[in-house]
Amino acid sequence: MDALFFTLVAAIILIDQFSKQRVFSYLERRGFPVIEKKIITLRIAKNGGAALGLFENRRKLLVSLTIILMAVVVYYFVYSLKSEEMFLIKLSLSFILGGGIGNLIDRVKYKYVIDFFSFNFNRSPIFNLADIFIFIGVIILQITLIFFI
Repeated sequence: MDALFFTLVAAIILIDQFSKQRVFSYLERRGFPVIEKKIITLRIAKNGGAALGLFENRRKLLVSLTIILMAVVVYYFVYSLKSEEMFLIKLSLSFILGGGIGNLIDRVKYKYVIDFFSFNFNRSPIFNLADIFIFIGVIILQITLIFFI
């Protein structure tokens, strides 16, 4: 069963990196246009900061904080694997870990995170699949901690 969660982490990292590469390549061939659909806009944003542009151009700080946070998540992830229960905890930590590593790869490789989705709402943030996985993981973790533990 533990292999399932390691596979999930690896799959999330691969999906995130593949999606960023594909969207970047797709938009690059078209001269980086902004593609608007009914609900979602597709565009490239090079995010040198954290969520909502916090700590803009503080790469070393962000890489250090991400590594520390990922180490904490890995600790709890490995701890949760020792239990045959805690499926939702393992699932949530897998999502957070995969998404966090996906964004960390960008930050180390490019010095920024590639974001490309936004909703067609007023002042919608721009995000990527890693951000979505992290968000879903945090929601699952919160619900599990509030209602099941």
